[in-house]
Amino acid sequence: MLTGKQSQPLLTLGKMSEILKVPTYRIQYIIATRGIKERFRASRTRVFNPEDMELIKKEIEEQDREAAEKPQEDAQ
Repeated sequence: MLTGKQSQPLLTLGKMSEILKVPTYRIQYIIATRGIKERFRASRTRVFNPEDMELIKKEIEEQDREAAEKPQEDAQ
């Protein structure tokens, strides 16, 4: 979605979820815990720019890396 004033696409949580191939709850968690602010709201929809999505992507990758390094408990 492009606006007349901006040349960058605007992204909703759902669109970022599709692009990053992660559930929306993970994106919502990153936004809430890292203090990422939406660019504006369209009714109840939060809208972000591509730079925000890149920051969210890096945070998700870091979470995944930490989870992979965490030792798994043996199931007994």
